Amino acid sequence: MDFFFVSLPLLLLLFIIIYSQIISKKLSPNSKTNLKAYPFLGHIPHLLKHRHDALEWISTLLSESPTHSIVFNFPFHTNGFITSNATNIEHILKTNFSNCPKGNHTISFLEDFLGLGIFNFDGDHWNWQRKVANYEFCSGSG
Repeated sequence: MDFFFVSLPLLLLLFIIIYSQIISKKLSPNSKTNLKAYPFLGHIPHLLKHRHDALEWISTLLSESPTHSIVFNFPFHTNGFITSNATNIEHILKTNFSNCPKGNHTISFLEDFLGLGIFNFDGDHWNWQRKVANYEFCSGSG
């Protein structure tokens, strides 16, 4: 009876690890760039390994990717998306901007760096900031 109570959690843990490996391989668009996602850790080991040359490393990954986009997996099913594809950038920043919000977490995280201006807002407040900036840049004053 004790063996059952000890082996059941171990079997469950083994199942979770195998399942997460299968899911990460099926969903990972980074398979051509050899960027392996680890169970429970995602891509954090890769990011830590390349913390000193992150810009060059990410640029290399983007250039090797067929879509010129990378999805980084983090613990708790959190993902980060980086792209250098001009079509994706236009879609995110112009065509479909309202469907790609920064969210409160990102805005509060970047507030010390970006302040409360046009680069750190979404929705109606961003639209208002954009109109003010557009007036300043397009008016004849100055």
